[in-house]
Amino acid sequence: MEIACVELNGSKVKYVAFGLGLGALAGLAGGYIPLALYLAPGFFGFALAAWGAFGAVPAIAAALAADYVLLGAADALYVASLWVPASLIIGVMIGKKLPWRSAVAFSALALGIALYMNMALGPMLAGENPFARATAAAKEYASLFSEQLAVSPLGQDEEYMKAALTLFADFVDATPQIVMVAVCGSAMFFSLADVLIARGLCKAAKRALRPVTHFALWQLSKQYGYVALAAAAGTIAALLLGLANAEALFAAAACIVLMPLMLMGACYMEFMLRMSGGRRALRRAAFYAFALFLMPYSLILTGLMDRLMRVRRHYTQKKPNQS
Repeated sequence: MEIACVELNGSKVKYVAFGLGLGALAGLAGGYIPLALYLAPGFFGFALAAWGAFGAVPAIAAALAADYVLLGAADALYVASLWVPASLIIGVMIGKKLPWRSAVAFSALALGIALYMNMALGPMLAGENPFARATAAAKEYASLFSEQLAVSPLGQDEEYMKAALTLFADFVDATPQIVMVAVCGSAMFFSLADVLIARGLCKAAKRALRPVTHFALWQLSKQYGYVALAAAAGTIAALLLGLANAEALFAAAACIVLMPLMLMGACYMEFMLRMSGGRRALRRAAFYAFALFLMPYSLILTGLMDRLMRVRRHYTQKKPNQS
């Protein structure tokens, strides 16, 4: 697959040099700062879209080498699974000028699978439940907090202590659901951030890009409804069949259905603010403060209302030469 390269001072050698520098910095940052691993696809996706293979291949190779030196072969492979697939997806889709929401959706899928496999592969290979290690860690923290609470003044209250132990037990039981919410939420959030990072860098490098609609007019694709129905049907089937970890599957399906609606709710709020005109700074702060206070329910309900009423679909973004 060939992706057009943007000439950088007329020398493709500079693509290689910039790629090596970018990869080395990203690899070093990922070895010490876990957050860098989730943001790396934005930078590597930019390298592939803007510099082509001359920049992306050296960047990925340098990052893999840095991870190997810092973490060892096994951990470097786990780390690479977090950013390599998403980087390639973002780079190819931007390079081919495919829809931005498709880049976000497919990179989120790749990142979500990688996060899940990083968490579940070890226990699964050992013949254990995929959430065994996460549940064991939750039990350890619950036990630690219970011991600290027992020796505190609050621990002398028998009723309070009983309620706290029940709460800790419920937390441990809900660990698989909590993990899946964290996996899905992280995958969706960071994939969106990565695409925006790649777009911003490509724009700064004067790479020809597919136009982007204003945030107030963002829409979900037509496939969202089919994906939501499939997630709901699969979850219902798993619950009826009594499959293991059906509750965790339900949590993942809920994220797939509801988190995009949260984003649409935020888009609708921004749309209403822009349509109202006048001084919007104070009202924007009030709107989002209210949304955060009731989050996620307010944004989900707003997004669902927007999806059903299709108010924003009747509006288009003005072109730069329009008044």
